[in-house]
Amino acid sequence: MAAEAGIEIECLHYYFYFVDEDPGLCHLRVPTWLPRRLQICFNGHNWLAGQLRKLGIDYRMADNAFSHIADWQRAQRISNGWEAKRIHARLDEFARRCYGSRETKWASMQKTIYSLPTLRDRLEAANRGYLEFLSAFEDPRAGKNKLDKLSQPVEQEGAGYSGFNLFDPDDENLLCSIVRGEFNISGLQNKTLRRHLSELGSGQVSRLLKRLRTHGLQRNKVNSPFVARPARW
Repeated sequence: MAAEAGIEIECLHYYFYFVDEDPGLCHLRVPTWLPRRLQICFNGHNWLAGQLRKLGIDYRMADNAFSHIADWQRAQRISNGWEAKRIHARLDEFARRCYGSRETKWASMQKTIYSLPTLRDRLEAANRGYLEFLSAFEDPRAGKNKLDKLSQPVEQEGAGYSGFNLFDPDDENLLCSIVRGEFNISGLQNKTLRRHLSELGSGQVSRLLKRLRTHGLQRNKVNSPFVARPARW
């Protein structure tokens, strides 16, 4: 439809669809009224796919997106090397083939193929900024999963060991004790841990050490079943 003096007028267009070896699937719209400006459309991803085929670089596409490229960095360099002048001659050839004119002139418009390099740079910068913005968000899922695992009871060899409650004073005291720097050097031992848990006896501390091991908070020192070190999460 075209509008003239506020009146909508039906106008005839001819559409030509073809697959070219360079840009891939294209279509050209030819109007039947003056100044008969042509519109040529092609997909940049199809163009890149053609370049990857020529270079023998494996890729897979899902609709209009690349789900796999064997060499992403090289594909990006190929995409960055796209030149408007190079495709200009190709588009002129399409126009002559479908329109029959021997001379083509590009309309004085901002939205031409020569605007694409600048647009590409701006979109790349926008995407990079968006990814940096997303990376600034902390993902609590890993910590939440570990905390859920820590708080669950564990059964080993028929014996049950309760989970840890970070709001319980006794559990808090135990956990604060095992992260002391001295245990990273000498390891956790019953007698050394009792220095910080003086109200507990040897048997009670032994069970706490077993409870720590079953929850993955303690690991045995190499070649010694009696000395253990705090596990790092």
